[in-house]
Amino acid sequence: MRIEIAVFAFGLYALMASGASLMVIADEFSSRWQKAAQLTLVWGLPVLGALAVFGVHRKAEKPSRKYRQGVDAGEDFGVSGAGVRRTHDMLDGD
Repeated sequence: MRIEIAVFAFGLYALMASGASLMVIADEFSSRWQKAAQLTLVWGLPVLGALAVFGVHRKAEKPSRKYRQGVDAGEDFGVSGAGVRRTHDMLDGD
């Protein structure tokens, strides 16, 4: 049973590293030195190297074509302005 798990894990890693290698080789914006460094990273650091290459070579997201909401004046540390105002009102007794 252990040998099957090891073979499966190695096969999964080989598939992931091969996919990452193909992404590196197909990248037309990287120099030969960069490609060599990335391929060394993919095959030299099991799993982490392939994940790093997948992260770097991911496709850009399509723009949403929507404006972000304006920042509320009471927004500190990611807290919404309404919550801050309620807290102030509660503490002030208004």
